[in-house]
Amino acid sequence: MLRIHTLLNFITALLVVFTFKCTAQSKDQTPITTNAEETIYADEKTAVLAITLVKKPWYAWRGIIKNRMNKTIEKFKSIEGLNHKFYTLLDGEPNFGGIYFWESKASVENWFNKQWHERIEKEYGETGTVLYYTLKGKYQFGKISQSTYAVLSAEKSSSKILANPPIGLNTIFTLYDSNQTIYYLSTWTDSSYAHYHFSNEESIYFFDLLLYF
Repeated sequence: MLRIHTLLNFITALLVVFTFKCTAQSKDQTPITTNAEETIYADEKTAVLAITLVKKPWYAWRGIIKNRMNKTIEKFKSIEGLNHKFYTLLDGEPNFGGIYFWESKASVENWFNKQWHERIEKEYGETGTVLYYTLKGKYQFGKISQSTYAVLSAEKSSSKILANPPIGLNTIFTLYDSNQTIYYLSTWTDSSYAHYHFSNEESIYFFDLLLYF
């Protein structure tokens, strides 16, 4: 009986080690591609990525916000110059908003005008923040529509990911701010993959992606 008990303990230990290794490998830096090339936007001089941050009402939990966002998709699809949009919650902060992919700066300014800020302030008590970036290019590793999480990060912290794209990474967008400083927006299939590769010190914002069109 003692030998059988010892054997069972040994087998259990092996299973624990095997499970641990499998879990670790699922979030390692194993490349999903070794020859990914950046797709440069034909209109890179004018294409703009805008990020909005709006204070979330204290009573608006995730389900309520997502339901309201879902009702606005058709309206946003009809906006001239807007190609795609992520509906977002800022992870760890009481803010919601969106990540917008625009054809031009003119389209952005036409939407995020004085009236937009006034409306946001009237509805939520604050004017809201809009961040603008020139959209230069994109690295494609997976389906962007399957992304549930995004990270806006500086060039230094993202260069190592570009050199060795990990599992869970779908896309990386190359961005420039008004000072020509390089930033990256990366999208992920799950938040755990993103947090495994970024610390709070290395990122600017973490986004929970609720909807996409």
